[in-house]
Amino acid sequence: MAYKVNIDIGGSCLFVARPSADAGAPDRMHVLMPAKHPGPHGDHRHIPVLSFDAAFQQGSTLDLNTGQEVYVLLREIEVLFGGSGATLKICPDIADLTQAGSKLADGVLGNDDKELLTSRVTLEAGRSYGVFPGACWKWKGDVRRLAHIVRWQIDVPADPPFYVELRELRTGTEMYKIPLQPELGKGDVIKLNIYHVPPEDLPLEKTVEDTPADDSPAPHFAAYYGLFTPPLSLPVPLFRTVDACTPYGGTGCTKLQDAGGSPFTCMVGGVTL
Repeated sequence: MAYKVNIDIGGSCLFVARPSADAGAPDRMHVLMPAKHPGPHGDHRHIPVLSFDAAFQQGSTLDLNTGQEVYVLLREIEVLFGGSGATLKICPDIADLTQAGSKLADGVLGNDDKELLTSRVTLEAGRSYGVFPGACWKWKGDVRRLAHIVRWQIDVPADPPFYVELRELRTGTEMYKIPLQPELGKGDVIKLNIYHVPPEDLPLEKTVEDTPADDSPAPHFAAYYGLFTPPLSLPVPLFRTVDACTPYGGTGCTKLQDAGGSPFTCMVGGVTL
């Protein structure tokens, strides 16, 4: 039975498209969750979590809560979604952090010996399927929409289970695998969430938030800058409007309905190596 895995990834998350340097090895999309928040806009604590409906579990040996929603704290953990053939396209609503003269800091795709990360996701299969509506920001000279949640989709051709592998972030040692399967009789999709947001934003809900004042700086965005060497010197995005800008989705990226969460604090970023 073929099925799909939808992973909604949001908050302070940097998508890093990494083409393979070796023939036969898979291209990878990494998602980095910064541990440090340098810059003039404050020091903000974020929580990295994986969550999913308990109905998707299949014979897991984890000591997880038995409620409707399962939460796994991802601090000091790398989450691996194995496979081959990840598509490295980054949707246009993801802020491009490319800056001449800067490159990704050593170690953030490996053992992270400088402890710049709190967690990392490695996607060896799938693609950026779509984005949830973000707000409109002045960014790199334009007023444009910046997404706060991205949906990554993996097509699975074989029968379940689908394994989510958790590894120690610094050593790469496998900790355990979570076996999941589609909920029987309720479709052919496994739904997962990976968020890196302030603790007060969990769980993500559809709420009415106060709109920031014009030209308010994105409060958590500078956390990405320390993941580069030398650190990025880009201005942080400045808030302009809620929805009077385009694009939203764009070629090859589906427009998704609001899933909750704050579009005013933690927008996702991206860079291609």
